[in-house]
Amino acid sequence: MRFANADEESSLMPRPPTIVFVGSFRREARDGTVGGAIFACRSLLDSPLSEQVRWRLIDSTLLSWPPPPPWRRALAAGGRIARFSLQLLDPRVRGALIFVAGGSSLAEKGVMVLLATACGKPAIITPRSGHLVDDLARSAQLRRFARLIFASAARVMCQGEVWARYYRALGALPPERFAVVPNWIDTRPYTALPRPTAAATGAPVRVLFLSRLERAKGVLDLVEAVARLGERERSAARIVIGGEGPDRGAVEQALAQRGVAGCCELAGWLKGPDKLQALAAADLYVFPSHVEGFPNALLEAMGAGLPVVATDVGAVRELVTDGETGLIVPPQNPEALAAALARLIGDAALRQRLGAAARAHVVRQHDVAAGWRRVHAVIEAALAERVGARRTWRGLRAVAPAGVEP
Repeated sequence: MRFANADEESSLMPRPPTIVFVGSFRREARDGTVGGAIFACRSLLDSPLSEQVRWRLIDSTLLSWPPPPPWRRALAAGGRIARFSLQLLDPRVRGALIFVAGGSSLAEKGVMVLLATACGKPAIITPRSGHLVDDLARSAQLRRFARLIFASAARVMCQGEVWARYYRALGALPPERFAVVPNWIDTRPYTALPRPTAAATGAPVRVLFLSRLERAKGVLDLVEAVARLGERERSAARIVIGGEGPDRGAVEQALAQRGVAGCCELAGWLKGPDKLQALAAADLYVFPSHVEGFPNALLEAMGAGLPVVATDVGAVRELVTDGETGLIVPPQNPEALAAALARLIGDAALRQRLGAAARAHVVRQHDVAAGWRRVHAVIEAALAERVGARRTWRGLRAVAPAGVEP
């Protein structure tokens, strides 16, 4: 009997499938931001998933904010579509994983989905922006195109159940086409942070906000909420506003006009060790955003053991259980935000209970170890299907029910 040698055995082993991965792979954008899509894509590359799949990367990072002129974005998109098409001609390429943001991103990435499907190679599309809802609401043409894309894709990978229902309803598509993969983080740097914080020794309760300074992130709602706190709560708290953005001037003006500049600190961008230090020093985290998909910022704060006050947007309710792992308030409602902040500022035991439960939940459900395995399962399911150009035309007949909102 003849036994195969090591080289022969390795040649008989099934090779990992080659997948074109379209997403954000830079460490940060030019303005210093590290968005959720950048983290999600980079963390997949750095995870054991890269041992199960061979990636062909096409970077689509938005490098600046505000975005470049439309003609420059169109040229860049055309170049990426051309590179994507060339990859599809390689017989070793089995399929595509495509991250998509807002409306213009959907237009570009949708063309990629159609090209892959026409070539018989399954495409997985994963919408990652809450702003896409507004884009779809404003444009009937974009809604029709979205229905076509979701009908053509082998899988639509959604950040939460609320998003799966919304995108499924756009085209009355079968539920098995949609896979729910909640966001993930590497929990280790956050669970290593100490708890409790200095507030236990009588220091001011530190309320932390980390995001871009723009109206859609709710930073002006936060300023108004601080102004509505009672004198007792304001004197017991220190509000740390971390971030930069187009509305920094408006924030400074609002702080001065509402007379709360003395209890608020504009800390600028907090990244890397500075962000970890800010989370370690904080006693609670506030997230007053108007629009979101599935916010990584909340995952990081909760992983650090912080109780959170968050607005009811996107898939936040699938992450935060009101009264158990944090407090949820309506978006764009400074009065409700102030009431929730006052409740936590004045109750150290509640902060400790919510923070401990938040950390346990994130470690159990949202660590990158669970995230990459879920993504791998979606890729394997998509590759197991036969796809072709006929699927593309099903989207043209799909009818979207009216009034669907996430």
